[in-house]
Amino acid sequence: MFSTPTQFLSSDPSQRCFVKFIYDGKPFRLYNGKPLGITCFPNRKKSLTDKQRELQRLLEATYKALQVGWCPGTVIRKEAKESLPSITNLLQEVKVTFHSRGWSSSYMRDMTRITDELSAYLSADVKSSGLTIGRLDSEYLSTFLDNYRSSARYYMNKRRNLSALFSLLLKSEQNPVAFTPTMKVTEVLNQAYTPKQLTTVLDHLRLHNDNLFLCAMMVYGTMLRPHREIRLLRRRNFDDDLNHILLAGSANKSGRIRRVPVPDFVRDILLSRGVEKMAPDAFIFTGTAKPLNADYFTTAWSRHKRLMLTSKIILPAQTLYSFRHSAAIYSFTDRQDIRLLQGLMGHATPDVTTKYLRSLGIVEVSKEDLPRLPEIFI
Repeated sequence: MFSTPTQFLSSDPSQRCFVKFIYDGKPFRLYNGKPLGITCFPNRKKSLTDKQRELQRLLEATYKALQVGWCPGTVIRKEAKESLPSITNLLQEVKVTFHSRGWSSSYMRDMTRITDELSAYLSADVKSSGLTIGRLDSEYLSTFLDNYRSSARYYMNKRRNLSALFSLLLKSEQNPVAFTPTMKVTEVLNQAYTPKQLTTVLDHLRLHNDNLFLCAMMVYGTMLRPHREIRLLRRRNFDDDLNHILLAGSANKSGRIRRVPVPDFVRDILLSRGVEKMAPDAFIFTGTAKPLNADYFTTAWSRHKRLMLTSKIILPAQTLYSFRHSAAIYSFTDRQDIRLLQGLMGHATPDVTTKYLRSLGIVEVSKEDLPRLPEIFI
């Protein structure tokens, strides 16, 4: 039995850094990677940053060695790892399993792309030829991720996908992507519509695009998300009278079965389109067994957004998701009920809803929340 290894690194250059752990009740320290069969010497590094990076490599290698049965006091020979499959082979093997995981088309695209990009990066690096999964540490992956530093959001999206990929590759083992650097992402707010804007925008969509108009009305009236939850609705997702929508866990972001009421103003549009007469497997936007393509609403909104910006109907920060944000604001303003709004929006916990409201500027700190001076001081 062993404890999870930890590292010790002092800002005092005279003190050596090391990895420590408990094995069979006895404390052990590793100052370099010789016992593990790797070239890793943290204490030979000059700067604190380089020392930290090398010590992290030693920590990861120690944890992996203990997991596969290494006993302190013995030395791992490099030949023992020769039979392990290369990382490029593992990447191709795990890529084959993507289609069976029930991912959305956009997530499938992102995961396939990061897998192909990592494979190409490994193939282009002569030193990486035949590299095994155990040798692909956080330092190497940090160098790979440096290719995506054009923006913080782009970098963090790639880092998140890479972390998910290694979770599939390593299963229960420690994920090396967790030790790569992060970047601070500045959130972009989808600005809600004012009541006047809401009316004007909906009137514009009603006149120019029936599908986009129905989508916007459903986003606002049901608070479902447009690109997957609404776009892929079939007749069988509604009850006989079109009063409720029933979504399976695989059909919505929360992963839970949801029963969503349909407001009358949305139901009237559905009835006018003859949705109640459609075949059970027909998609409500096409009336056939084939749905709108995945980018339909994105493309349609982009075209009309240019027109509405020119006409000064909307602002640059207002999007199709702004209908959902507007509905959240009006619902919370009327009812002041976090739990109710959580259910309406399909959030997993009230904390998610609270953060969502804060991001919209609804839940804010007031003077009454600030600390008070003791009366004796006043």
